[in-house]
Amino acid sequence: MKNEIIIILGRKGSGKTHLARQMASSATRLIVFDPQRQFSVDGVVIDDALSLAEYLSQAQAANFRIIYQPVMTVRGDVDLLLQEFNFVSRCVGRLRNVLFVIDEIDRCVGRDFVFKNLIQTGRHRQISVIATTIRYTDATRDMTAQADTIISFQCTEPGDVRYFRERLGEIAERLPSLPLYHYVRKEAGILEPKIYTTTP
Repeated sequence: MKNEIIIILGRKGSGKTHLARQMASSATRLIVFDPQRQFSVDGVVIDDALSLAEYLSQAQAANFRIIYQPVMTVRGDVDLLLQEFNFVSRCVGRLRNVLFVIDEIDRCVGRDFVFKNLIQTGRHRQISVIATTIRYTDATRDMTAQADTIISFQCTEPGDVRYFRERLGEIAERLPSLPLYHYVRKEAGILEPKIYTTTP
């Protein structure tokens, strides 16, 4: 996967993080921002900015699989979480040929321009992004506008269903009743979205 932006929407427990883990399983250069602590077995777990900076300074050209789990998410401090996310985004923006996975991006993205800049310039550095979110309309507009692939698991929020109806057509009507681990996938350049399934 190179130069791709993928957004995965879904209710809690619908399968979105499971799919993100599957999609990232073959990445040789991977950084996951994992405030929910669901990717622990997928790489080296790091929980502080200094350790991440040191690790990356030694692994610039090497392969790595880093799972960044900020400690402050235990306390639920939104400002600190945003600071951590911006720091990790800066680190990713200095790299090349890397997959950046953000679990629950709606919790992380604020008004800071760090991630916006990463989305706008990352393609030139072969940076791909996969982001999961419970609410598509809460994800950053820069990311949704530039997404190559939109994936939706079960979704009952009227605003999100309405948004998808405008972009996906009639298939969006099936989103509220999709079984677990079933999803609609719409890729750029492909007219008809389709329903897929992933194994739990």
